[in-house]
Amino acid sequence: MKALQLLYTSCRRGQSGSAGFQTRAITPGIRPDEQREIERRGVYRPPRDARPEPTAEEIARDFPRAFRSYRLESGRLALTRSCYTGRDYSGRWGNFFAHTLVLEDGAAPALWPIDLYEWSGWTDALDPGQDTEQAPPPLPLADLGAITPAESFRLAELREFLCEQPGRPELLARMGRAALAGLESSRSLVIRDSATNVLYWIACLQKLFPPLQAWALSSSSYQDDPRGCADLNGTTGDTGFTFDESERRYRFYMFDPGTGEQSEIPGADDDYPSVASRWLVQDPDRLERFFTFMRRFNPQRPAPGLISAVHLFELGEAPGAPGGERLAGMISFAARYASPQGRAELLEILGSAGEALTRPDEVEMLVRFLADGARETGGAAHRDLAWRAWLALVRRHVVDRGQGLEAARAAWSRLPGVGLETAALALQDPLWRRLEPAARSLPPEALAFLLDVAWTCLEIAGKTPVWDQPEIAALVRCAASDPAGQALLNAVPRRPEALSAVSRQLAAAWTPERAGRVLGRVLAAIDPIAAQAVRRQLDQEGGFEILIGEWPEPERVPLAVSWLREQAAGHRLSNELAIECVRVANLAVPLAPDAREGDGVARLVAESAAALKVTLRPDRPLLRRLLIAAQDAQTPLAGLRLDAVRGAMPDLRPEEYETFLAKLLRPALDRAGTRGEHQSVLLATFLASRAPVFERFYLAFLQARRKSSWPEELHSALRFWLGFDPGRAELRPLAAIESAARKGLVLALSRLKPERLDEVRQNLKKCRLDPLSASRWREIEAALEARGKGPWARFVGMFVRD
Repeated sequence: MKALQLLYTSCRRGQSGSAGFQTRAITPGIRPDEQREIERRGVYRPPRDARPEPTAEEIARDFPRAFRSYRLESGRLALTRSCYTGRDYSGRWGNFFAHTLVLEDGAAPALWPIDLYEWSGWTDALDPGQDTEQAPPPLPLADLGAITPAESFRLAELREFLCEQPGRPELLARMGRAALAGLESSRSLVIRDSATNVLYWIACLQKLFPPLQAWALSSSSYQDDPRGCADLNGTTGDTGFTFDESERRYRFYMFDPGTGEQSEIPGADDDYPSVASRWLVQDPDRLERFFTFMRRFNPQRPAPGLISAVHLFELGEAPGAPGGERLAGMISFAARYASPQGRAELLEILGSAGEALTRPDEVEMLVRFLADGARETGGAAHRDLAWRAWLALVRRHVVDRGQGLEAARAAWSRLPGVGLETAALALQDPLWRRLEPAARSLPPEALAFLLDVAWTCLEIAGKTPVWDQPEIAALVRCAASDPAGQALLNAVPRRPEALSAVSRQLAAAWTPERAGRVLGRVLAAIDPIAAQAVRRQLDQEGGFEILIGEWPEPERVPLAVSWLREQAAGHRLSNELAIECVRVANLAVPLAPDAREGDGVARLVAESAAALKVTLRPDRPLLRRLLIAAQDAQTPLAGLRLDAVRGAMPDLRPEEYETFLAKLLRPALDRAGTRGEHQSVLLATFLASRAPVFERFYLAFLQARRKSSWPEELHSALRFWLGFDPGRAELRPLAAIESAARKGLVLALSRLKPERLDEVRQNLKKCRLDPLSASRWREIEAALEARGKGPWARFVGMFVRD
């Protein structure tokens, strides 16, 4: 163990190049920021009640050395011993000498900081013959490897110190408790006693803890200033500490054994400070054995959790079966702090604790600890310990109590790999024999998890087909507790024969329809090719009813199209399934002419229907073809198949009816050159139940802007409505739009110039209107005259042209 050195004092020449307080000499390797921090920490202030110009004897008696241990901000550990020296080279009083060691590699040694107090290499002052104008040479590395721990502070001597006065062991326990509390609250511990006693108190406090944790407690055996305190501080005489109630209650944890003044610290008989102080007084050898045991762990700071290390130590010396919070604390400590070698040594101590733990998270912690240890050692016995603890977690908590699923999942992911031996161990566990009826009340996620575990172990154990094994059958029977029914099937491997087999088992336990719905949700989330392979497997194995049940909205239509494509590609379906596919896939045919891939779907459905002799209602492929034909100006009215349109209208959904009218009504009416043709279009496309929708599109036809102000199709509409007879059975439904149609015609006629309107009159005269038609025409002309006389109509007439 090597240490870098630094000497600080008031001298004629040091690292600054001039006289005064400064770093006198230094070992290369100490960084500038470390040097500045060391200089600050090494400052020595004399006791305030000491003589300002003391003799050498008074300095030795009344000016205690300040021995400080701390971790630099850089991370390296340091020790500083500061001594008052009196006068400096110039004769001024107040000089001191600080000698600092910086541990080279930053790691804590196997000794306690106080063990270096009596190191023979400490320098207490600068020899006057050395204090010259010459630049000091660099300091060498100090070799601390062969150091003998301070004789004054061995455990036996500390025991004697504690036994010198009654109450000291209990006081030490309270001090230890305060030191731990101070690490959390940032309240430093301050002890006021004689300089010698302070050293012993700090030695006792350090040696309550293993060396690694003791180094994490910064200490100062003499502290004058309340600012910049260490974790553990000693003070004596008149200093900056007042020890008043405010300091004792809020700023520090303070103890003055001489006056009895001390901060309030809760008492305890079984925490770590009380146990360690009791061992220090009653059985120092046991404390030493505990410190040796602690080499298995690497906690960086002292903490109340060290009591769990004590319990582990006691369990190792006297094996038993602790449980509850004590065992949970032991597992937590071991899992968090054990070194790889230490974990391996603790596996046997904790291996059988799974059955004694009462909380799932505690068992999960144990499983993780055992699993990590088994993975590191590679031992079969250690692997079995981890698996047995995990099985206890599943059996006692997940199955029996319905809790701890997440803990079981997390622990399962940490187990060493499943092998033939561990799979057999898992399948032999009583867990599977007591699965029913307890598992019937389990949440779906727990059933799915158990199925995944069982399936994995059965495959590795070579028990196939897996779905025929009693463990899987029992889980399927328990799936009645899953309202959605999907969790269990989701856990089945994505292989056609596996999903098909379990789906058929679920169909037997539930109904085919319900099993089909569950399967559909599962297949919708996987690769389409794999999903189709599962369906083909089911179809081959007679699962037609499951496949039909798979088709709830909105998946049913695309699934039916997919099946028809499969059949078209050569994968033959059963006749019942194929017919149902045609009927459902018909809904996938888009009516809009510009819909993407519409032609392909329409052709697939039409050809499949023809081959299977299925009547489509409505015949959507035919309707789509008619809509496409309507967009072609060369298609005559007869080519629009109004008879087929009329038969299909009632079966269209409301939104499809609108689409159909938007694409067909005007093109068809534009082709109607006679009164009879106009009537045919209206009768083919009108639905009384959706009259408002039809009325909107029909008025749009009447009011549309055209190249010709009064084309033949408008004249045909006029002739039809003039002669409209609502008494005829076939025309009676159109009475619902008669009034709106007349208003639309009046508006269209009102746009005509007088001479064009006269032409309409002449044409009507040539037709020799019957009395009813003539009467209706007079009514229209009266309406036209009324519109023409209004101020708004006259204003509009100034701008509107034919």
